[in-house]
Amino acid sequence: MYEGRHGCLADGAGRPRRLTAQRPLIASLLDASAALRHVCGDTPEEFVENVRDDAVREAATRILQRQEW
Repeated sequence: MYEGRHGCLADGAGRPRRLTAQRPLIASLLDASAALRHVCGDTPEEFVENVRDDAVREAATRILQRQEW
């Protein structure tokens, strides 16, 4: 089981997302959010690299919270 500092990721209906591999999960988040792509990059690889930066990670967290994911 995984417990995140900010809770779990939810689907569009507010249910927790099922566990999946990291790359498809990040790709689905990026596909669904222009704001997340703008901050974190267009690919899962760019996302992983960019969220190493504290400011990018905090901005991504705010985006996910705003979108109620």
